Amino acid sequence: MQGLFCSSLLSLWNARNKLIFEGTEFSALELVELANSKHEEYLKAVLITDSGTKILPPGAASSDHWMPPQIIKLRVVEFSHVKRSGNRIAHELAQLALTNPNFMWLEDAPIDICNLALMDRIDPIHE
Repeated sequence: MQGLFCSSLLSLWNARNKLIFEGTEFSALELVELANSKHEEYLKAVLITDSGTKILPPGAASSDHWMPPQIIKLRVVEFSHVKRSGNRIAHELAQLALTNPNFMWLEDAPIDICNLALMDRIDPIHE
């Protein structure tokens, strides 16, 4: 059963991504079938010996061989400076952290921050 755990994790991760990004849902049975399918692909692509597991060259086991996942490039995130007046909520949160370093909230944000968020929603360019 070598590789079944990893095949199951890969199938679960792929299903999670399809749910989040495409709205596609899978039943438990579909997930098990997908994991078994991935595991069979894995077994076709490797040679398991007493000394360990070796990945066979493409085409050596079958024409339908397992390949490692493609590397996906992440989008670049850019940051830019925004004046205090352009992001009043962040400024007030920073001030709150400086004056009350042990302050925390569990459910509702401080009323002053809520008021600033409401003002920003009503009039994004208020002073």
